[in-house]
Amino acid sequence: MRYSENFATDHGGRIEIADTKKGGNSSWGIKEGYDQNSIRLAWYNDAGGFDPYSSSELPIWGLKELIIAAAERDMIEIQDIAKVISSLSTSITRQLENNQ
Repeated sequence: MRYSENFATDHGGRIEIADTKKGGNSSWGIKEGYDQNSIRLAWYNDAGGFDPYSSSELPIWGLKELIIAAAERDMIEIQDIAKVISSLSTSITRQLENNQ
């Protein structure tokens, strides 16, 4: 994965984002020669090395399907749903403004 942005999680891992518009690309996109946005919850061992067994990279379409499946089963707490809705609403506004 060639990430374009990364930041710490609240639980000690890192979120790594491969946004093709910003020079990133998914692991499989790099391997197969095409562009694909992805996101990864990454973990690193005590020596600072990447831990591939504990880290999961998903295409954005896969992340959407997981969120929908979890929501349909009431697996996301109400306060977290509110945060997601707020972030998605802000994203809609930003995208509409950028497309004008």
